[in-house]
Amino acid sequence: TAGGDILSYSNCWIYPVAHPTNGAVPLFTVSNLTVNRFGGFDANAMGFGGGLRSGATASNTAWGPGNNGHNAGASHGGMGTIGGYSGAPGEIYGDPDAPILPGSGARCGYTTSTYTPYYGPWGGGSVQIRALGTVALYGLMTASGTTGVTVAGGGSSGGSIYITCGTFLGDTNGVLQANGGLGAYGSQRGGGGGGGRIAVWRKNDLSGGLVSNYVAGGLGYSLDSAYTNCL
Repeated sequence: TAGGDILSYSNCWIYPVAHPTNGAVPLFTVSNLTVNRFGGFDANAMGFGGGLRSGATASNTAWGPGNNGHNAGASHGGMGTIGGYSGAPGEIYGDPDAPILPGSGARCGYTTSTYTPYYGPWGGGSVQIRALGTVALYGLMTASGTTGVTVAGGGSSGGSIYITCGTFLGDTNGVLQANGGLGAYGSQRGGGGGGGRIAVWRKNDLSGGLVSNYVAGGLGYSLDSAYTNCL
C-alpha cells in the first residue's frame, strides 16, 4: 500500500511474484500510478510453478488449476492445446470480470537425464492494481506464460492483469498482455499454453482506445494455435 503515488520511469521494472503452489499474489493499492515508456510491471513466468523432472520416470506434476497432462499446454482464460504425444490440457478457470489468479505451470517435457533436474515452465503471474485516482499507462504490464521445456514440453498459461481506477490514461506505447507460452519442439511437439485474463475497470477512460491488449494462446502441435480467451 502506497499512501501517495507510484511512478515507474523508463528502464525501471516492478516484478510481482506469485506463490508458486498456492497462487497468492501481491496487491498494489495506490493513489495514482504512472508507468512510463520502456518500464512497467513484469510478471512473466512468475505464476504457478512448473513440474520438476529429474529423470524419465519422475512424477513431474505442475501447479495451478489449469495444469496440463503430459505434454499438453496449460489452460487459464483460454484452453491449452494437446501435444503430439499424450495428455489433455487442464480446464479453464478464473473470473473474467475480476481476474486475480496467476497462470498455471506446465509439466516438463521428456528427458532421459537422471542427473540434471529440469523444471517445466512457470505460468504468467498476476498484476493487481487498485488506484483511487489515475492509472496512466505509457509502458508495459505483462503477465505471460513461457515456452515448454525439453523435448515436447507444453507451454504454461498466461496470468492475470486486473486494474481498477478512477481515470485510465494511455497512448500507443501502452501495452497490457497475458499471453500463453509456446509448445516446445522435438520428435513430438508440445501443446501451446492458453491465454490469460485482463480486466480494466475505470470511471473515466481518457486513453482514446490506444492502449493495446493481448491474451493470445501459444502455438502448439495440434492446430498450430491455442484457443484465445475473450477480454
